[in-house]
Amino acid sequence: HDLLAQDPDNRVPKTWEMRYPFPPPRTESYFSDSRIGKVERELKNTQRLMPDLKKLYPMGAQRPQECVSISAMNFMAMSFNVSYRVPSYQRWLSHDANFRGAYNIHYQFLQYLQWRHKAERWVLMSPSHLWHLDKLLQRYPDAMVVQVHRDPLKSVSALSNLTYTLRSVSSDAVDIRDIARQQAELVSEGLTRNRELREARLRTREPILDLHYSDITDNPLAAVDKIYRHFSLPLTKNAREAMTTWLGQHDYEQLDRHRYLFTATGLRLEEERKRFKPYQERFNIAQERL
Repeated sequence: HDLLAQDPDNRVPKTWEMRYPFPPPRTESYFSDSRIGKVERELKNTQRLMPDLKKLYPMGAQRPQECVSISAMNFMAMSFNVSYRVPSYQRWLSHDANFRGAYNIHYQFLQYLQWRHKAERWVLMSPSHLWHLDKLLQRYPDAMVVQVHRDPLKSVSALSNLTYTLRSVSSDAVDIRDIARQQAELVSEGLTRNRELREARLRTREPILDLHYSDITDNPLAAVDKIYRHFSLPLTKNAREAMTTWLGQHDYEQLDRHRYLFTATGLRLEEERKRFKPYQERFNIAQERL
């Protein structure tokens, strides 16, 4: 997401404008708005409270923010269940919540943000779309979707670790094994729903580009090339140079160096491998070292 944001034709929702969207951002002050400094100070305070968080999740006032923050405005976002133990809310969000309305607000909010600061296209990122891809494509029928795949047990371990870190700020009764059980069920449900939807309804449209996580980590610029070619988008010389410069200035691999130990989750390896086998076989996902 950071890398694609270096293309001036791409508009990403940045952390500062997501936290303080009113009044709408303007092109003439987009990189000097007083809200940028305010959010940077807030993020430093967050890092003091959760020093491990920066190892798990990159933060910065001018860095891209997941668009799950938009859905949170009408209380329909998986981020609530990550920060707090509310399994009944998560069940409602996964099964009963009407995301048609959520994506209507999502659409309107993006219109608002781009009112006085536009670009050629929006580039958004959030794993939460996995559970409701059908509703997303109804609201955005021309969306160009990139789905990134990796070993689901690695994803469950990482998500469980992030959840544990965030919940520890507001509770002294946080159980990593309880978290892992919930997250494994949630991720399994999302991947199964996504796989069945794509097989049943999206087979002929092919709007989705599948990338493996290793494609991005091994050669991020080649992954960018693949995205632009797949969707017939122009990748200008200036955009490529900006991406190359960004890679030289940011150690994005530091996040993956933080080890997520599957053994800490208390999950049974054979059972979880069996649970995720259909997804791994469908998308040819290699098993990573746990």
